[in-house]
Amino acid sequence: MMKRIILLSIFIFGSLVSFSQEAGLKKLSAKEKETYIKKLSSEVKSLQCNYKQEKKSSLLSGVSVSKGVMYFESPNLLRWENTHPTQYMFVVNNDKIKVKNSQGEYSNSNKMFQEISKIIIGIISGKELQEGKNFNSDFYTNDKGLLIVKMMPLNRRLKSMFNTITITIDTKTNLADIIQMDEKNGDITTITFSDKKKNSPIPKQIFTIK
Repeated sequence: MMKRIILLSIFIFGSLVSFSQEAGLKKLSAKEKETYIKKLSSEVKSLQCNYKQEKKSSLLSGVSVSKGVMYFESPNLLRWENTHPTQYMFVVNNDKIKVKNSQGEYSNSNKMFQEISKIIIGIISGKELQEGKNFNSDFYTNDKGLLIVKMMPLNRRLKSMFNTITITIDTKTNLADIIQMDEKNGDITTITFSDKKKNSPIPKQIFTIK
């Protein structure tokens, strides 16, 4: 459950393209990178969207698909709700984190998940890219008007889980369409975001923890 939540939640931007197939990439200078990070960290005050996750296993044929909704409000509110094929969610409300299973039962998170949740929110808000505590990132643009961020984990725990996390951001909206996570075990998880609403009011009860 812990790894699944982490994979589902990181979260949070862009239309993603495989680096091995992407043409016309231009790496940004340090100054250009800083400019984009400031945009990302200042523009997204809230975000709500649908998501579709496709997971390709290195051991099994076929692709598993799940769907749900995500809500985020700066600085520290997050709700990730899976609706298909199974129902569960987790909610972050400042320093409180709860996981709700398909039976409607809540459970407390452990210290590791509390730390991971901070990273998730940091990526969504742009703070993680700004501080770079857990990931080293390279920024690229392409001829389609996309900003591509390739994130490489820095600490041992994250290195044991991921090779890279690649985010591609539409520079017209500074919002993401797809995130791809290349896992250490060879699995590839791709999350596609749709029906995105940036900086629209979100009812406070969405982030209520019972």
